[in-house]
Amino acid sequence: MNLLAYSLGKKGKNELSASIVIPFHKGYDLLDKTIASLTQQSYPKDLFEVVIVADANYSDAKLIADRYKNHVVIKLVTIFNANRGPSKFQKCWNTRCQG
Repeated sequence: MNLLAYSLGKKGKNELSASIVIPFHKGYDLLDKTIASLTQQSYPKDLFEVVIVADANYSDAKLIADRYKNHVVIKLVTIFNANRGPSKFQKCWNTRCQG
């Protein structure tokens, strides 16, 4: 899925903005490394956002989102449902992403 979008920048140039959507169930260390890596990107931080979509096990994701919120635009979305499958996730990011 390509979640990239063009926006009109401050100087009137078209700039590419992105929403990086990360589904999260378990895996604190992997999510931490992923977000840490995104903070090191050379791409302007005001042109992308990180959206973590977590299920009922969201407490680890919240810790990580709080840790990096001053480094990148980060949103934590929680889904409380049992066995709804990927369609619930897709509807969620479609309504929450800016890029």
